[in-house]
Amino acid sequence: MEKITYIFYQGRKENIESKKFQALDHYYLINNFISDGYPVEIIELDQKPSKINKLFYYYDRFLNKFLSLPSYTHMVCNFKNYRLLKKSDRVFIVNEGVGFSVLPLLILLKLFNKKQINFFVMGLFSKKIKYKYLSFFHNLFIRLLVFCVDNLFFLGKGEFDRANILMRNNKKFHFTGFSIDTNFWKASGDVVKKSNQIIFVGNDGNRNIDLLKNLADKMKQFNFLVISNLLEDNQKKQNLKILKGQWNSNEITDVDLRRHYEESVITIIPLKNSYQPSGQSVALQSMSLGIPVLISKTNGFWDPDSFINNEHLIIVKNENIDEWENKIIETVSNKELMDSISKKALEKINVEHNLEDYFYKIKEIINI
Repeated sequence: MEKITYIFYQGRKENIESKKFQALDHYYLINNFISDGYPVEIIELDQKPSKINKLFYYYDRFLNKFLSLPSYTHMVCNFKNYRLLKKSDRVFIVNEGVGFSVLPLLILLKLFNKKQINFFVMGLFSKKIKYKYLSFFHNLFIRLLVFCVDNLFFLGKGEFDRANILMRNNKKFHFTGFSIDTNFWKASGDVVKKSNQIIFVGNDGNRNIDLLKNLADKMKQFNFLVISNLLEDNQKKQNLKILKGQWNSNEITDVDLRRHYEESVITIIPLKNSYQPSGQSVALQSMSLGIPVLISKTNGFWDPDSFINNEHLIIVKNENIDEWENKIIETVSNKELMDSISKKALEKINVEHNLEDYFYKIKEIINI
């Protein structure tokens, strides 16, 4: 069978090899390929690169600081990884940070080895460049990455549409959305719900933390549970509890997170406007557990044609505290609306956003 190689940041290889993983959402179908019998290799960015690789550090600094592009070439570009990629038939890259980090290796593969390169996109076309006069080079690197890749799987419809405008309907672009492990994110039925608890989860920079803090200040009748590294412990309030954690750490397990969702009455996802499909996994996980979701309207909202406001979730169109406060109170105080959204969202996730169907969709695109 064809050999497949995945390139990740850190935190997945050990879990996969030791089978310590719980929810499979953020493994990007690698477990499905393994279950189907495909030989799979994993490359992860090395936190302790060799002295030779440290020469790439200055290249990375240039891309990060001046072109606003995430790059950690010094952690992954070496002869060992290049030899591994040469032996692969298909390569999967999980985000733009990994993509720019392995770009030198992708160029070599494109020129000399002709491997199929597949890329999950979640923010590639949403970067804001700090130095406008360098925008030509910023766009050049994006185009170079796209040139080296055979298939780009867009997790958000907003970013997919923007990319097609910028690059004139590139046939490499595929809108796939995102899916979660619905077998894991299933309500247990034995968790006691806290009627005044609102949960917020997430660590990416597009989370609107200021709005969240202001909501907690204003809505003293609710307790806010914040699972994020974006707030410091000294920002805790009487009605705002902070738990540090992210998906690839052991601070809070997926089992812990599932319980926290189930204890909450709603999930809120206030966002800054961006083309990045932020908040998608948190929203889908909540929906799969029957927890109603309130989320900001952004350019990067993942699938506005499919997810209907007031039917599958609540979309807050104005980013001001009064609008958010009103929507929260209106939703929580309307049991009929809560029950309806919970039921319809759960049905939608189970039917349209499970990993099995997502795997089938990806296999069709890559012709495997």
